Amino acid sequence: MEIILLDQTRVFIYGAAAGLVLGIYYDLLAFISDSFGRCVLRPLLDILYCLTFMGAFLLLTLLEAGGEIRWYIPGGMVLGLVLYFVGFSAYVRLILHGLERILRELGKLVAKIFEKLKNLFEYPRGN
Repeated sequence: MEIILLDQTRVFIYGAAAGLVLGIYYDLLAFISDSFGRCVLRPLLDILYCLTFMGAFLLLTLLEAGGEIRWYIPGGMVLGLVLYFVGFSAYVRLILHGLERILRELGKLVAKIFEKLKNLFEYPRGN
């Protein structure tokens, strides 16, 4: 099957977009792993990431390139990942860590509210 230059360019751009999305996905999985159990979750989330990357590559290859593996598909994906990690990763990680701090403070606030409610509804013990 012959693919014309316009189709090759479109598939390359789709690959770069997939690489950007997979970069965000990687940072999200790394954030989850760092927050909730590095030694247990890290290998599982790494395997999940690899399977997701492989699935995205296969889908892109099958749906957009007619099932033919061309150099510009993984090239676009790698370019998208590199652009993400060079340009956007630091900002996404900053946002995720800010969100983590907000959620921790919100959790402390909810715990204080429930503690106050528990003290309010406890029976007096002196009688």
